[in-house]
Amino acid sequence: MARPRLHDPEDLRLMIIAAARNMLRNEEAGTLTARSLAKPLSIPASAIYRIFPTMSDVIMAVNQETFAELEALFDALPQDHPPADRLIAISAQYMGFMQDNPNLWRALFTGMRRQQNYPEWYLDAIQSLLTRLANILREIQPELSEDLALETAGRLYVTAHGAISLELDGRLEIITSLNGQEIALGAITNTIIELSR
Repeated sequence: MARPRLHDPEDLRLMIIAAARNMLRNEEAGTLTARSLAKPLSIPASAIYRIFPTMSDVIMAVNQETFAELEALFDALPQDHPPADRLIAISAQYMGFMQDNPNLWRALFTGMRRQQNYPEWYLDAIQSLLTRLANILREIQPELSEDLALETAGRLYVTAHGAISLELDGRLEIITSLNGQEIALGAITNTIIELSR
């Protein structure tokens, strides 16, 4: 019988995260198990738990990669474009990511029990996305305070999430004939108009 291949712990950690991300592109987070994750890696399921205490920890490691991918969308924005154009572009790209990767997106906001504290990095990652959105809003209207810009960014974020979530669940059509992006981009356009007055 062949002896199992030994992996460096950090290499194995990265392999597990990559495999989990790949699985979540096609399957819901609830179907992810140590056994299903170990199979494509040709390792025993117990090896997963030597790296990650629980499957929730695997999901959170995947979330770190997803947040980094979303941050990269902001980094790729052409800074020489008007802020209103950048706001619409980043919103459309973010919603496109949600629609193309529904399970990765859902994993960002599901899976942890309410009594658990969220890791500091997780809260920081969400705050970073909101702050970057708020900074674009303040470029459109420099007189907007930081607090109001963050509040507005939060409203836009929730609007986009709500619209796309209903669409992904096949329930948006019960309410409106508009698609999720039309609803969210409409709210963003109205915000731009208000800020530009």
